[in-house]
Amino acid sequence: MGVVLKERTVEPRMQKKAETTAPTYTGISLEDYIYIEAKEKCYEVEIKALKEFQKAKEAIVDRESATIRDSFDGRYRAREVEHRIQRSTRINLARLKKMNERNRAVLRILHHAQFELLERITKDREFYSGVLRKLILQGLIRMMEKQVMVRCLPRDVSLVNEIIPSVRQTFHDLVQKELGQRDFWVEIKVDESSPLEPREIVSLDDDADIEAHNEEITLHKEEDHKKCFGGVVITSGDGATICKNTLDIRMEQCFQESLPVIRKTLFPEGR
Repeated sequence: MGVVLKERTVEPRMQKKAETTAPTYTGISLEDYIYIEAKEKCYEVEIKALKEFQKAKEAIVDRESATIRDSFDGRYRAREVEHRIQRSTRINLARLKKMNERNRAVLRILHHAQFELLERITKDREFYSGVLRKLILQGLIRMMEKQVMVRCLPRDVSLVNEIIPSVRQTFHDLVQKELGQRDFWVEIKVDESSPLEPREIVSLDDDADIEAHNEEITLHKEEDHKKCFGGVVITSGDGATICKNTLDIRMEQCFQESLPVIRKTLFPEGR
């Protein structure tokens, strides 16, 4: 009797599993395969490292660039501020220099006027006599006192004594005409015990430093009743009232009143 053997078959699922799990080599050895895989992995790591390095480098470059820009912006702003300050300083110095030059020119005019008037009253006695007569009469009208003392320069004492009678009569006639007071007579005396001190005014060349002679040209307020180059100072009998009518003060008043016209004439607008 014969034995019948059954054919054993492998299920497809089991067969597929065996095919996927079993390594296959297509013409290369296992060592070569491992080497290739490792090389590819190294390449991937290198690419990733390069990307991370590039990203970090760009971040550092951006950060440092911003720092450098901020630094240069700060320096530029500081330099711009410094430039503006220097420009403003130069402009102010130029304006100050211009102002000083204008003041020198105006001061020179005052000096020339003083010197010319001094020469005129020194050479023309009649002219100076008329000036003194008017100055004393103005002082009497302003004070309206019955007794006054007149102080003048030592060189003018004789001239003042000569004109006092005519001034006294003119003042009496004026008071009588304007106020109707016929018996108002003023007693005028020259105070020879305390005369005024002469103020020296010298001629200056056009090239001379006018500011160096500023003290000679302008008289301080605390000395305007002590020094002058002409004119009079009138005080009441009790010394309570004083009228400064020197040529120095009158010329200073005239100069200050005429200063706008002088400046406009010398320095037209825009020059």
